[in-house]
Amino acid sequence: MLFLNISNHPSNKWSEEQKSAALKLVADEEACWDGMIIDIPFPAVSPNIGGDDIAKMADEVIDLIRRHFTKEIIQRLLTEPLPSPVIHVMGEMGLTFYLVDKLRALGFPCAHSTTERVVEEKPDGTKVSQFRFVKFRFYVGTDKRGSYIGTLRQWEENILSQERAAEARKLDSHKGETA
Repeated sequence: MLFLNISNHPSNKWSEEQKSAALKLVADEEACWDGMIIDIPFPAVSPNIGGDDIAKMADEVIDLIRRHFTKEIIQRLLTEPLPSPVIHVMGEMGLTFYLVDKLRALGFPCAHSTTERVVEEKPDGTKVSQFRFVKFRFYVGTDKRGSYIGTLRQWEENILSQERAAEARKLDSHKGETA
């Protein structure tokens, strides 16, 4: 279904191997769903902020995630046996820990990427490091199937409430025009 990449490494710069591994986690051939990678930039985290600011940043990222779950996507996830969305979280450790903890509490499977460091030493003594993708690993304690259905139902209800409120505002504005 959806592979949400929350990192400072946009998927358009990933190797084909990494893109393929991400899509394999969320694709479903029977449902004719190839999967989709959505990039959400990991926020810049100042070393001078405190825990309350980290919590606020995490809430903002979760709101960005929620916006990618449209009514249509939520309906498909609720009614079809599709693979769980996977949320890839890589970044500053304080925010990563808090974000993964909150996302897991919402029932979303969270993963991180693993790499192999390859160091080349140049004739002048400088070292050049390259990181090669190996695999995605789920954070310890993550349910790979996810238990996010309750969260999706709540998000769906929020969308429907917003639609009802917008419709009511539209009707009220039309009443004012005809009066």
